[in-house]
Amino acid sequence: TASRAAVGLRSEAISTDVQEFVAAVEAGRTAETQGVSTREEERVASLARAVDLYAGELLTGYYEDWIVAEQRRFAELFHEALTGLTGALEGRGERHRALEYAVRGVEADPLREESHREVIRLQLAAGHPEQAVQQFRTLEGVLSRELGTAPNKATRDLVAPLLGGVSGQAGRPQAAPRGGEPEGASANGRRSFANGRRAAANGHRSSARAASFRAGTYAVLLADARRPGAEPGEEPI
Repeated sequence: TASRAAVGLRSEAISTDVQEFVAAVEAGRTAETQGVSTREEERVASLARAVDLYAGELLTGYYEDWIVAEQRRFAELFHEALTGLTGALEGRGERHRALEYAVRGVEADPLREESHREVIRLQLAAGHPEQAVQQFRTLEGVLSRELGTAPNKATRDLVAPLLGGVSGQAGRPQAAPRGGEPEGASANGRRSFANGRRAAANGHRSSARAASFRAGTYAVLLADARRPGAEPGEEPI
């Protein structure tokens, strides 16, 4: 459709991966409320499709308000789908497959401690304590390097028996039931802090990055073009 002031697309005439992603999450929610075995199969299929469609943070490296809001919205939908999917697969005895999907949560957001904790829990349940400890050490390194903090008690508790930790001791792992809430700063707060650090570090770098969603979503990004050897603060060409 078009007028003198605007040009628009008929939504029923096009399809994008973003639309399909959101629709798959919604289909998983709907199937969950049905509570019958056939619907459970549909739920797993829908959630798996949503997870597969998500290709990472939208417009990584850009921090305009509207972009950050969309990044968070899609990320939360992804992790909602992932949590539902891993829980459903584990409930059906497909623990190995659940672990494979849980690892994708860590890959999508290495600063999301809940994702690391779910991987650790599934590794322990699968009888792989060495891998669980390795995952915990990876988390320790990421949080220390990026945020200057340590895993919270819920995560430390999971591997305490393996490391001989004392309950409640900061910086030492201790045991936690699934779904323990983070201590201290919220996960979103931590990610916002880390994003701010990354933005500052990249402040004088020219960049033009494509959206992480696959073909079907389009955006035009403009990058500064600076003269070779120009000092920070000089005007772009």
